[in-house]
Parts: sequence; C-alpha cells; structure tokens
Amino acid sequence: MPSSDMPSSFFKGNRDRLFSALKADCLILTASGLLQRSADQAYPFRQDSNFWYLTGLNRPDLILFKSNQAEFLIVPNSYMAELNFEEEIDKEELTEISGIKEVLNNRAGWEKTASLIHNRTTIAVTMPSPMRLEHYSMYVNPARRQLYKSLKRKFRGAKLIDARLELARQRMIKQPIEIKLIEKATDITADTLKEVLNSTRLSKYKNTEEIADDILKGFKERGGSGHAFDPVVAAGRNAATIHYGKYGKLTGSELIVCDVGAEFSSYCSDITRTVSYGRPTAKQQEVHGAVKSVQGEILELIKPGLDFKTYEIQVVHLVGLKLKELKLIDKLTSRQIRQYYPHSCSHSVGLDAHDSADYSQKMAENMVITVEPGIYIKEENIGVRIEDTVLITKDGVKVLSSHLPNSLSF
Repeated sequence: MPSSDMPSSFFKGNRDRLFSALKADCLILTASGLLQRSADQAYPFRQDSNFWYLTGLNRPDLILFKSNQAEFLIVPNSYMAELNFEEEIDKEELTEISGIKEVLNNRAGWEKTASLIHNRTTIAVTMPSPMRLEHYSMYVNPARRQLYKSLKRKFRGAKLIDARLELARQRMIKQPIEIKLIEKATDITADTLKEVLNSTRLSKYKNTEEIADDILKGFKERGGSGHAFDPVVAAGRNAATIHYGKYGKLTGSELIVCDVGAEFSSYCSDITRTVSYGRPTAKQQEVHGAVKSVQGEILELIKPGLDFKTYEIQVVHLVGLKLKELKLIDKLTSRQIRQYYPHSCSHSVGLDAHDSADYSQKMAENMVITVEPGIYIKEENIGVRIEDTVLITKDGVKVLSSHLPNSLSF
C-alpha cells in the first residue's frame, strides 16, 4: 500500500481526530505481520488498513503509540536486517511519510511506553478477531492478538478498550483526497472493462480465466497496482453463485458476471457488469432488464439521512416487485425474494473493497458505497448483477462508474 499520493498531514489528521473521539489515555496499534508461505518464504505483505490509515506506513510489525504526552513508533528488532538479507529501516522515511517525529527501537520504545502507563491507564487498541473466521473459512493475521496479549501481560492494571467502531465511523466519511483516489481506481476499472468486455473482443475468449488475466493487465497498464480483491468472472450456471471463485470454459449463449475492482494508491473500486457471450435469450434479456431497471430505482432512494437498514428493506421490496413481474415468485415475502436475491445491496468502499463501516450510522455526504442488485436463477443457469461505485452527495448520489455501459453488450 504505497502512500506517495498522501501528505503526512492526512495521517496526522486521522490520528488526531481518532484520539480526540476516544475516551482513552493512550492509543496503541500494531501493523500486520508477515505470514509464512513456505519454509523461509512469506506471503506478499499487505498492511492492516487501520494502521495504514493512521500512519501511511507499509512495514510489518511496527507499533504506534499516541497519547497527550507523546507520539512515537516502535520499530521491531530486525534479525534479517542485521544479516543484510533485508534493507534497513529508514527512520527518517518513516517520519516523512507518517508525520511521527519520534521513532524508537524495540527496547527503548517499550521502556517509554511503560513510563507512560500506570494501573488506571485506559488503552485503546484494535481488538483481535477470533483466530479463525469460520464464515470465511480463513485464519486472521495474529499481530493484533499478539499485541493484545502482550499489553495484558505487561500492564495488568490497565483497561483495554476497542477503537474499531470509532475507526469504522471515521473511515466511512471520505476526505477529498480519498475521493479522488477512489475516482481514479473507478476510472481504471471502468476503462478496462469497457475494453475487455466489448462484444467483439469478448467473442474471442475461450474461458473466463483469459478474461480475468486481461483485466489485470488492463488495470496495471492504466496505473493500478492490481486487483483490489479476488476477481469474480463467472459464466452460465456459475454466474448464479454470488462470489464464484473458479474459472471455466465459455460455451454457447450464456451470461458472464464480471465483478472486479482495481486498486490505485491503496484505494479500491468495485464494479460488476453482466454481459452476454453469444446471442442472449429472451429470458436472459428480461432478467437483465429487470436488474438494470431496479438499480435505477434504488439510486433514486439514496440520500444523506437515510438509515441503511431501512434502505436495504426498501431494496428487497423493489427487487421483489421485479421477481413477481418475472413470475419467479407469487408473494412478496422475504423467504421467496431471498431465494433469488440473497445478498445486501450496498457496502462501503475505500481502503478495502468491503471497507470498514458502522451501518448503524445514517447515510451521509462523502460516503462511498456500492449499489449492486442482482437476480440469480440457478435452475435456469442465469445470474445477473449490476454494480456501481457511488459517492453520496448533499442531495443524492454521483455514480462514479456511470461512463461504463451497463447493457448486455457494448
């Protein structure tokens, strides 16, 4: 996550706003750590988004300390650097990027931390998640848990509170510089899809992996760092699975759901288009038309002050009306509607494609969200989703990806 497009004042402002909103004596956060890939090899490093938001630093194992008395970084002991296998940490560069003037080694940093903490100190941290997230079938980076356990052990009388909710609320409202970067990521995504998914080029692909490869190439040629998340390029029956993660051959007249987003200077976009491989059937056109129509209706709903829960209920109703028109359901019940529309319509977009958010908050100006209704008919091998990245304005929305066609062919 490079930070060349961000001044250090951006990160300092984020730290100051967060700390002033927290009822804590100090804030202590950790960067992510490296994760083992094989014997002596790590997976490519990806910084914890909250740590990056507050520091702009893309190094593992750093610790941020902030209180009214002091602000500093703790740099870990670097065994690899001592053996000259890895570049030394440039402390001046850390200060230049983050705006944090004091950078201490591991021993000095923890000694200073101890001098500032007493038995009644309240420490704000990003609380660790369970070691395994069963819903996603994945393990979490252990850095937060290690810091939490270390603080509990070293400062037994201190009280640890969670900074995640306040961070989520702060990150939901995008600053002008963030909006510009999301707009650029969206332009990269839209321009690439316009090139790769046009009907002439599309007909030359033999499988969905070739499409995904060309999308990645297009992102990088336009200045993106790559995919913001694992791309979904699914055809036919596979398109009726919301986040189908495999590739397959392209055959006959089938629909292709392409759900992708470029990352640019740490910020993401998230766009989905459904296009036809071959001549679309009447039913495919009908379903696609229904999703396109309902997305237009949904965009009219969005404005500052709208409750997210109320909004999602309204969306379900609107999709249900389309399902009834298509004669897929006979009653507007959640059970019937959810059979063909099983996901929510919107999520926040920013440093992560599914960005940190508190959906108990009402919609507000300068939030960036997706609008992605869909209809999935597995028994007919039809899946349709149309998704755009939108900026909430003072009186409605600006569709950042409006220049990308949303028809079955373009």
